[in-house]
Amino acid sequence: MKLTIKGSIGESNVDLEVEIQDSDFQQAVSLLKDTKIELVKNNVEKTSQEQESALIKSRPEAKSSELALSLKYIEQKKEVSQYQLIDHLADEGHRDANIKRAIMWLKHHADIKVDTVSKGEHSQYYVFRWNPSH
Repeated sequence: MKLTIKGSIGESNVDLEVEIQDSDFQQAVSLLKDTKIELVKNNVEKTSQEQESALIKSRPEAKSSELALSLKYIEQKKEVSQYQLIDHLADEGHRDANIKRAIMWLKHHADIKVDTVSKGEHSQYYVFRWNPSH
């Protein structure tokens, strides 16, 4: 399947054609179903706050993704190493790409404190701690 993307980014026109496998397309569509998207309309006078949010913002619904499972696990354990989290998500059947995505989301999540632990010259890993912002 070929996917054509046309539009503009700032003053630059975008005309992109991407070839995608049906299975990848179905996965992308299922991910979009669980995504909130906020668009700022063109040709409308914008406040300074709207101008700052002119990009498309998306965040997966935690209840339907590997992020939810990660948050629940960290909340339950209070402190989890990167390796414990990877094992837990893999045991639940999540793919490597989804696990990496969950770790990236967790690194920027308001309720998670992330520390980098170094052991030896080149060995380092993350430790996730439950730290609710409320």
